[in-house]
Amino acid sequence: MTDAPPRAARIPAIDRMRGLVMVLMASDHASHAYYADGLMRDTAFVPDWSLPLPPVPFLHRWLSHLCAPTFVFLAGASIALAAARCTDRAASRAFDRDLLLRGLLLIAIELTFISAVWGPGFQTRFVAQVLWALGSGMVAMVALRHLPPWLTLALGLVIATCHELPFAFATPADGSVSLSPGFVTAWLFSGGFGESYAVAYPTLPWLAPMLIGHAFGSHLARGGSALRIAITGAVLGLGTWVAVKLGDGYGNLLMRGVHDSWLRWLQCSKYPPSLAFLGLELGLCCAILVLLFVMDRRRREPLDEHGPLLVLGQTALFFYLLHIAILEGSGAALTAWLGRDAVAGGLTRTWIAVIATIALLWPAGIWFRSLRRRHPRSLLRLI
Repeated sequence: MTDAPPRAARIPAIDRMRGLVMVLMASDHASHAYYADGLMRDTAFVPDWSLPLPPVPFLHRWLSHLCAPTFVFLAGASIALAAARCTDRAASRAFDRDLLLRGLLLIAIELTFISAVWGPGFQTRFVAQVLWALGSGMVAMVALRHLPPWLTLALGLVIATCHELPFAFATPADGSVSLSPGFVTAWLFSGGFGESYAVAYPTLPWLAPMLIGHAFGSHLARGGSALRIAITGAVLGLGTWVAVKLGDGYGNLLMRGVHDSWLRWLQCSKYPPSLAFLGLELGLCCAILVLLFVMDRRRREPLDEHGPLLVLGQTALFFYLLHIAILEGSGAALTAWLGRDAVAGGLTRTWIAVIATIALLWPAGIWFRSLRRRHPRSLLRLI
């Protein structure tokens, strides 16, 4: 979520990819208030994950699964691309300082504004979701970004593959999973609930896609073929997902043994992210990037810099905070006025809310991007 080095400028495909998942994320968040049939069966923490999957609610929720892995992956890539502009030690130290500040800012927003909005729904005070994963990951990357790219890639792959080993060897015979694993374990490793917190995005497993993304960005910063590396990522990611699902054993965090529908192929553990989940979603992310890279290569006219996906992708945190305020605020107000049954309906109502929100925030994003460009050294650079 930082600028690419001047010699490469911004990479439009990466910005538009980020913008696309912002739209999908908004559809998921709009469901909280506007979709009566919302479904969440993407973790072994939910006892009814093995019940039959209604196709429409499941697929609507599944589309949003692309969002968090893509955010974290592209954040890692952007860190590498932005760091490539550092030509001396002073610039590198300044970059590390800004990266640390950005990470701490995201954590602070998560534990204040986001927790105030979503904490009541979890019946708790603090929630740790995607901003916690991004923020704590950025804090870790202050040190980890200095590793050779091959080592960050290897470390990311090892974490993605091995972080669920404790679940494989320390889970009761009945397959139950503890919802209260302890403070440090919940925040850093497994996720879970405590007396005053709910952790959906623990640091370590979500560090994996950031490290992999950093290796991806390092390849681009060195002038490597964007198309070739994206194709490789798509093949390896989707191949990993297929292999895990075919094996139906290790790699999907205890969600196995149920084969009543083709939808089970898409049902992967997101909380915490399993190897199957990361393989599928990062594979899809890279596959879409392939299409975007090809489109940009064949483009004859300059890209419209005010296009909605590009704008949303370049003002991601700005959009994230405001879209939550709009969707949650409007949903709460309408529910208080008309009642839950009158507000929550089908997907048409949900997508009307999404489109209306984007229509409001698209021009606002153009304005904010222009403001940030006029003040490149202000605190706006962190948003």
